[in-house]
Amino acid sequence: MKNAFIWSWIVIKWILFGLLSVPVNIFAKAICWILPFFVEEESRRLPKWLDWFNTPNSSADGDPAHQKRWPGTDKWSTYKRRTAWYWRNSAYGFDRQVVGYGVYASDLYKVVGNPQANRRPYVPGICLRKLYDASGKPKVWFFYFVLPWPFGLFKTKCLRGSIGWKLWCKEADGYGVAMWTGMINPFFSRE
Repeated sequence: MKNAFIWSWIVIKWILFGLLSVPVNIFAKAICWILPFFVEEESRRLPKWLDWFNTPNSSADGDPAHQKRWPGTDKWSTYKRRTAWYWRNSAYGFDRQVVGYGVYASDLYKVVGNPQANRRPYVPGICLRKLYDASGKPKVWFFYFVLPWPFGLFKTKCLRGSIGWKLWCKEADGYGVAMWTGMINPFFSRE
């Protein structure tokens, strides 16, 4: 009964964090075309005061797959690539630093459903992950689904949802951050 009460508060916390995250993400989408002008060329990252819009594991040019989608080294190509990266990952830093949640190597996971569910490679399924601290107290949850369209409609698309805190972060040195998420996309490409 105590855990059910705690989980209820965690859901309320997720909703309240969403009330912060959604407007910040809308703002980030609105300014993504300006952000490339602030990138420090030496680090290829935004300055510290714009950290809410940075991605911790990639430069402003994005990951290798993004760079392949947006090739070129001239100024116009670089601008388009960086703008697309900030559009795709709007307020990434905010969703990690402000409304994200710390994950430790000592934390315990409980997984219900298909943890292999994914769009790349395409594995349809539903998965609920719950995170507990070492003493068994609930911390956060993550509901993820990848489902085919019914009746064979849209064979190259899937229904994809990611709700809660992304509990697939990789703990470096025993610590990671699960970023807040609240995404449902009925037309996600599957591979």
